[in-house]
Amino acid sequence: MKIIRIILVVMLVAMLSFCKSTGSSNDKPNAPSNPTPADNSTNLGIAPLLVWECSDPEEDPLTYDVYLGTNPNPGAAELVAQDLTVPNFNPGLLGYVAKYYWKIVAHDDQKGSTSGPVWNFTTMGFSEDFSDGTADNFVFEDSRWYVASSNLIMEGWENDTWANAYYNQEFKDYTVETRVGRTKSDSTMYYTYGLFFRSNGFMGYETKSADGYLLGVTAYGYYSVWLEEGGVETEIIPWTYTPNLGYGLYSFSKIKIVANGSNFDIYFNDIWTDSFTDETFPTGYITLVTNDALYYEPNELWWQYFNMSAAEAVKGTPTHHTPVQTDHTSAYSPK
Repeated sequence: MKIIRIILVVMLVAMLSFCKSTGSSNDKPNAPSNPTPADNSTNLGIAPLLVWECSDPEEDPLTYDVYLGTNPNPGAAELVAQDLTVPNFNPGLLGYVAKYYWKIVAHDDQKGSTSGPVWNFTTMGFSEDFSDGTADNFVFEDSRWYVASSNLIMEGWENDTWANAYYNQEFKDYTVETRVGRTKSDSTMYYTYGLFFRSNGFMGYETKSADGYLLGVTAYGYYSVWLEEGGVETEIIPWTYTPNLGYGLYSFSKIKIVANGSNFDIYFNDIWTDSFTDETFPTGYITLVTNDALYYEPNELWWQYFNMSAAEAVKGTPTHHTPVQTDHTSAYSPK
């Protein structure tokens, strides 16, 4: 009988070992939890350390896969790390003013796995006042742009094109604000300057590839909004006069755009002025633009600062504007 008991014990141990090795009786890891950054965190630095907690009911050793990106439903394209043996991950530098989604999948050594919930955080904005004598991270079309006296300056002369500079990161939802004024010359005061946003970079009709929204203003107090797509120009907000803009040379104005999904609010000198809705471009660059008019006088603008932050709540219901297709000269100046 003693021999039979020993045989039964050995068989039971072998069966348990077999079941364990095949995973048929294995308990999966507990769901990853307690994330750092905390879920829905905002205004984070652009190099956050991702930390989480996880355990296994049977104290099996665990490894982790990390999914991180701007997709609200992280999948294979967002897999940034595999088989980590510690519950933390350094993703390196991320983008400014961006909402990131992340999740952890825990694996034990018995082929059991558990996916954690999807968490999110939003990174901080940035401020560029040009006081250090440089325009950090801006891409310039040509040598018409330079920094002097804590201003980003565009100085042109008889060059009938758009002058461009854009920050080299694409954004989705944000608040962007800049303060800008025309300093030369009287003959160029009707010509457009402003922001080309949710754009594909430089704006130029001659390339037939400019995509984005153009908020154009003039030194005479007019503004308009245009949809630029594949060389076709469509008026969203017609040229409109507003007392909220500065008037004349050396009259600087704050220009602010709040972009939230397909809704856009426009502020001049901290006063809400207009809004519109459009779904054509969900993301893109922020480009500083001015039409460098063909005149025998210098064309000069000073940009005093450029600030980005996360999107604010949209003010009310955006105004409905009926888009009207026009020729390419319409965005140059009010008619």
